[in-house]
Amino acid sequence: MLKSKFFVVALAFIFVLSSLATPVANASGSFFKDANLEQAVMDSLEVDELDENSFDEFMGLYGSEYGITSLQGLETYGTNLNTVLLDSNNISDLTPLTNLTQIEYLELSNNNISNIKPLSGLKDSFLSLGYNNISDISIFNGWTSAWLDLSGNNITDITPLKNLTEGVVYITENPLNDKSLELIKQLEQNEELMIIHDGSKFADRLSGQSRFETAVQISMAGWYEADTVVLANGLNFPDALAGGPLAYAMDAPILLTRPETLHASTKEEILRLGAKKVVILGGKAAVSEKVENQLKALDIKIDRISGTDRYETAKKIADRLGSQHDEVVVVNGKNFPDALSIAPYAAMNELPILLVAPDKVPASTKSVLSKASETLVIGGYAAIGKSLEKDFPNHTRISGANRYETAANVIEELEMDPMHVFVANGRGFADALTGSVLAGYFGSPLLLVNPDEAPEATMMAVEKYDINNFTILGGEASVPEFVVDQLLRD
Repeated sequence: MLKSKFFVVALAFIFVLSSLATPVANASGSFFKDANLEQAVMDSLEVDELDENSFDEFMGLYGSEYGITSLQGLETYGTNLNTVLLDSNNISDLTPLTNLTQIEYLELSNNNISNIKPLSGLKDSFLSLGYNNISDISIFNGWTSAWLDLSGNNITDITPLKNLTEGVVYITENPLNDKSLELIKQLEQNEELMIIHDGSKFADRLSGQSRFETAVQISMAGWYEADTVVLANGLNFPDALAGGPLAYAMDAPILLTRPETLHASTKEEILRLGAKKVVILGGKAAVSEKVENQLKALDIKIDRISGTDRYETAKKIADRLGSQHDEVVVVNGKNFPDALSIAPYAAMNELPILLVAPDKVPASTKSVLSKASETLVIGGYAAIGKSLEKDFPNHTRISGANRYETAANVIEELEMDPMHVFVANGRGFADALTGSVLAGYFGSPLLLVNPDEAPEATMMAVEKYDINNFTILGGEASVPEFVVDQLLRD
């Protein structure tokens, strides 16, 4: 059975990656005690210096990995904050956040926090507090709804959560006592509440009425806002195959359109995201000039990446990721399954995906390969001929008897974390393509199924790694609920 619709939305904020900048180590801040916090504020506001008027529009603080130790000053200058991302610092004192009850999204994972009482006013907020030193969660006494990541702490007693009836609580990697484990069983009876704990089973679905709307649902699950969107032809795959790593590098969702007109749901999502630029993959036959003009009418800047063929387009996408690459991925450009299997891994590591024909390495692909030192070849000899291996520097081939086994072998060979896995129909490209960037953000692999069954190779991987947590990409026509039940082994 599918569980709560809240899960993927919650994970999107748990794992959201904010922009990084170089911290300042030994400066004296004029508005904040911690100079690294001051630098994070300036970077968030995109200014070189601060004055008293700087904070009128200070609604988002993006300070992941800045070496911040003190939040002093936010109590005065953070009163307009809506989104605060401060994961992976050395913060311990949350007192400056006590009265900032307008915050809706607060990311504080991987810090040195033990006392969370200053957050008691954030009852309707999403709180990501994983991997700290928290043991006392009494601030949640009486709460009936919550969106929390409490994983990786020292929590033994979750009694304060006993009144919850809706939301998501991520409680893995905690030394829960027997009383808490019994309470979880009771709480799981609430259909609108998901308690994610060690050994829990769940499957959530991201889907729309069409592939275009499914792409929008994936975007909404992963992006609160985005300056850039990657746009691809939703009816054909060649130009879009290599787009995942570029979208990941730009922190951009991949959306789909028909060749001749911008899909209405795609347009609405671009506006919701507040995008200022759209990167179009492919030439005007793939995404027409009419679509380009429709975007320009929205006052959006257009950046088109295209070549004379799919191989050159992939090469040009690779060029956007850098002039030289130590490691590259090579897949068959005539078909899509192998590219989909590797897309999350390639995205999260920002490895360009290059295309070849089964019996030929195009010149455009060779030009990138000539500068690489390692090659990941995805697919068997029927997909990428053995004779081509001479053009692949220091290559490693990952393949299987079919597309489903190849996807499973990618998990094993690349030692991807299978705790949470994305699942898509292996007979279509669209849902897996648009979901690959989100999977990359989660560090999650992708498994393939078909509308008739969860294939043997896929089920063997599920059993081998004891996979219990799935995000299904696409509607029931693509991945029926009985296939999901097979994955959950219900």
